[in-house]
Amino acid sequence: MNGFKRICSAALGLVLFLAGLLKLMDPVGAGLIADEYLRFFRLGFLRFAAPVLGSLMAYIECAAGAALITGVWRRVTCIFTGILLGFFTLVTLVLLIFNPPMDCGCFGEAVHLSHGASFIKNLVLALIWFAAFAPFREFGTPQRSRYVSFTLALISSALFLLYSALTIPLVDFASFKPGTFLAGAIDDGESFEDQPLLPFIDARGDYADSLALSGKAIIVSAYNSLNGGGERRTAAFLDAAAAEGFTPLFIASGTPSSLAEKLSVPTLLPYCYSGDRRMLMTLNRSNGGATLVCDGQIIAKWPASRLPDSEKLRQLGTKDPVGVMHEAKNRDRVRLQGFLIYVLAVMFFI
Repeated sequence: MNGFKRICSAALGLVLFLAGLLKLMDPVGAGLIADEYLRFFRLGFLRFAAPVLGSLMAYIECAAGAALITGVWRRVTCIFTGILLGFFTLVTLVLLIFNPPMDCGCFGEAVHLSHGASFIKNLVLALIWFAAFAPFREFGTPQRSRYVSFTLALISSALFLLYSALTIPLVDFASFKPGTFLAGAIDDGESFEDQPLLPFIDARGDYADSLALSGKAIIVSAYNSLNGGGERRTAAFLDAAAAEGFTPLFIASGTPSSLAEKLSVPTLLPYCYSGDRRMLMTLNRSNGGATLVCDGQIIAKWPASRLPDSEKLRQLGTKDPVGVMHEAKNRDRVRLQGFLIYVLAVMFFI
C-alpha cells in the first residue's frame, strides 16, 4: 500500500474511530439514538435492545477505525468498511428523503448534523475509502506489531465503554451540560419569555420548577425505578444535602401518585417530584445520579455510584460554583485527552 493510500486509510479510520468513541463515552445517549432509528424504521419490537444495539454499533465503528489505522487484515477491512459505509450512506439518504425530526447521531451529542450534511459526509467518506483501496488488487502485508496495536485498541475501547457505562460521560455534550441555565428565553410568537427548561411537578400536580432556579439545589434524577438499597442511599444523601443548606430534590419519571406507590422508603417522599423520563436521562445519564444547580445554572454532576459524602457537600457549599464547574470540566477533559493520546499513539506508532 503506497503512502497516499495509507494516508487515506488512516484518515478514514480516524473519523470512524472518533465517531464510535464519542458514542462509547455516552452509552445511554447511544441507546437513545438507536431507539430513534428503530422507531423510524418501524422496528419497535427491537426497542428493548436499543441500549445494547447503540453501544454495539459504536464499538463496531471503533473496531473498523482501528483496523483502518493499523492496517491489519486489509482485504477483510476493505470489504467490511465498504459495506459499513454503504449502509450508513443508504440510511442517511432515507433520512434525507423523509426528513424525520431526529438527529443522525453520527458523532453522538458532540456534533449535530442536518440530514443533508450527514449524507454528504458519508459520500465524502466513501470517496476516501475508494481512494484508500482502489484498484482492489494489492493490499500488502502489515507488520506483526500492528496486530498488537489493533488488539490493544480494541481492549482499550471495551474498557472505555465499561467505564462509561458505570459512570457518566467524561465530557457532557447533552442539552443539560454543566454551564447550562435551567431557564431560557422561549419565543412564543409574540415575545420572548423566560420559561423553565427542566419542568417537574409536586405531589399535587403543581409545577415546582422554581425550586431549582434560585439558591443551591441538589437534584437526584431517576429515569428508571431504584431498588430498595438505591432509595435508601438517595434518601440518606438528600438528608445530608439538606443539612448542608442545599435544596434537596428527587425527580423521578412517572406520575406523582404512581411514584408514591412505588417508593419503599418513606423518608424520600418529602423530596419527591415527577418529571419526563427523556428529560431526566438528558439531565444525568446515571440513573440515581446527582446534579448540582446554583441559581438555575448546572454546575456539576455525579453518577449514582459516586455521590459526594457529607464532607464533600460541605466543601461545595462554601466554594465558588463557577470555580467548581471549571475545575470539574478541566479535570474530565484532561482525562479524555489523556485516553485519546494513549489510544491514538498505540494505533499509529506501535
